[in-house]
Amino acid sequence: MAQGGLDSVVLRLMHNDPALAELRLAYNYVGDEGSTGVGKALATNQVLQKLSMASAHIGPRGIEELCKGVAHNRGLQVLTLYGNQVRDEGGTALGRMLLSNRTLTKLDLDDAGIGARGCMELCKGLAKNRMLLELNMQENDLGDEGFTALGNALASNASLQQLALGACRG
Repeated sequence: MAQGGLDSVVLRLMHNDPALAELRLAYNYVGDEGSTGVGKALATNQVLQKLSMASAHIGPRGIEELCKGVAHNRGLQVLTLYGNQVRDEGGTALGRMLLSNRTLTKLDLDDAGIGARGCMELCKGLAKNRMLLELNMQENDLGDEGFTALGNALASNASLQQLALGACRG
């Protein structure tokens, strides 16, 4: 996706365009810079309900900036980030986001390069979040510590209904 096209989309998000309820940026080169712009727009957008940024070449820095916006967002229900390089640093940002966000019901982190430390940090937010219903963590290298953290988080989280952990390495 050309930067000019992404800038136009970000402007629509910032202006709460009521026609834009779902945005699919999957398999485009959004990168950290584009993800930062989307995150800033999401901080004020209350209309967008679904956002897919799967395999959009986003690294931990872009995930962190995106999460800052999602933390303040009051409309987004579904966030798809599979195939990006979330890694452990992004897991920390996702955990902080889950502590603040009150609308997200589905989070897809399949094949996101999340390790044990990132999973443990994400679980700090998951343990206290009361809205998330579905979490996909398939194909990540969670390790024994990550699985233990998930178990502990689930002991305090009564809202999560679906947890996908297929092909995780532990």
